[in-house]
Amino acid sequence: PKFLKSILLLAVLIIISVVLSESSRTTSQLETRRKGAFEQKNQDLKELSQKSFPSGKKLAYFQAKYTKDEISQIGDEDYMAVMVEDGVNKTAVFKGDFHLSSLEWLTNDELVVYRSCGTECITANLIGIKTAEKQEINLGVGYSWSPDKQYVLAYHYATNYGISIASRKDHFEKSLLQIRRIYPPTGSALADQIKAIWASDSTKLALVIRKESEERLELLVFDLVNDFQLLNQQDLVETSVSRLAWSGTDTVILTENGIDRKISL
Repeated sequence: PKFLKSILLLAVLIIISVVLSESSRTTSQLETRRKGAFEQKNQDLKELSQKSFPSGKKLAYFQAKYTKDEISQIGDEDYMAVMVEDGVNKTAVFKGDFHLSSLEWLTNDELVVYRSCGTECITANLIGIKTAEKQEINLGVGYSWSPDKQYVLAYHYATNYGISIASRKDHFEKSLLQIRRIYPPTGSALADQIKAIWASDSTKLALVIRKESEERLELLVFDLVNDFQLLNQQDLVETSVSRLAWSGTDTVILTENGIDRKISL
């Protein structure tokens, strides 16, 4: 009878409505849980990555982007933002991906964001907070900034291993100094013995590296003020230096086989 068919149709529609409503509620609850988990993940990311400028008035940190596309994924690996807070505003000053590794302040208005990009490849993105200018420089497999942040030293371990140094006054676009060594055909146990240390006033640089064409280490000290003039060169007897440091700005300390040796310039 038509009456029974109408009742059955109505019952089916009610069941479908209930199922859809329940499904919608379940999806909504799942989305709420996912969003909550993502917000916690971003909070953890902020706490792990945040760097405050010494004045304490600015804070920089990483944040991921929420996405609804994948049920099993609560973050977009192709997106990672660098946020800066100044107590009033919160701004995304740089956008990258999951290869971003760390960040630090160079000055009150300049931030550097590091990115790993494979073998012999760390890049630094210099970001002007006020100017919005961005510059990318290559830092080899490692780096060291001078205390005054005017120079950056990059370590290299490719075919010709060693160091190179670039300067802010040249916009970090060319090398002021390169000390590179060629791996000997039979290899060398001294290739991993590269150590470099800046003087606290950023006027000198001490370097321990394998001597060119010889299986021994040497100490080189450069004067940054006078265009990296070589101030001191000494062949080292030992084949391992565990520590390289400065005492003041005119004395280098070498620790060889547990024994400290001071070299006055």
